[in-house]
Amino acid sequence: RSQDVSFQFKAFLCAKNIVFLDSPLYYYRQNPHQSVKSKNKIYDILDEFNLIDEFMKNLDFSDEIYVQKTLFELKAYIWNFKRTKSFDFLKKASKKLKCSKYNLTKEKNIKLKDKIKFFLLTNFLA
Repeated sequence: RSQDVSFQFKAFLCAKNIVFLDSPLYYYRQNPHQSVKSKNKIYDILDEFNLIDEFMKNLDFSDEIYVQKTLFELKAYIWNFKRTKSFDFLKKASKKLKCSKYNLTKEKNIKLKDKIKFFLLTNFLA
């Protein structure tokens, strides 16, 4: 799971066109050793977002792209916390989000529930 995150995000950033289809073109098979099943690999997602940050650092993207990346990051961290219940992970994710260039609580096009999650995560754990 985690390895897919940076690849997907980079692919979407570089794509000239994106098409969504209603029918599957491949089937995603999970094996018991994947990070989606492993609590040992919980911190891999932090590394994936570091790779995305490094990729985006010297490129020129709109502010909206950075906002969406931060929202994507927030949701990935919350998903990982829910599956593992690791407060150590949540503290590290909180610290990383707190360093984010964009504060989601100040963005107009972000849902209130996501603003609240961002606020709580960046103000009470970091």
